[in-house]
Amino acid sequence: MGQIDYSFNDNDQILYIHFSDEITVAEILEYIDKVGQDKSLPRILKILEDRRGGSFNFSIRENIKISKYAAQFANDYEKIYMAAVNDKPKETAFTIDYQILISKLSNKETIKTFTTVEAAKNWLFRMAPNR
Repeated sequence: MGQIDYSFNDNDQILYIHFSDEITVAEILEYIDKVGQDKSLPRILKILEDRRGGSFNFSIRENIKISKYAAQFANDYEKIYMAAVNDKPKETAFTIDYQILISKLSNKETIKTFTTVEAAKNWLFRMAPNR
């Protein structure tokens, strides 16, 4: 069973997510639910998902389900910028697939995949500078 931990950093205004072990669809939906219902988060939200410690064991069809669920919560935000750090081909492919799906479902969420945390942070700061 996998684990998804998250914490918001007030200094850089980034929500940091860390995946570990084998992540299930139910765990991802639960994480989306928690973040979506957290009214203390900024309405222009920067998310850095570090997926390097985890692995996904679900289908493309389930990735569609995740995308549709996430798009519902994206409507509660002005904009969401999500940088996903991956080090495995399968997880990178799921991120790219998710990126394509979410772009068709919501104009409020922008996603990009990276191989380093530094590159992901640089992109987040360019897309949504701290105010």
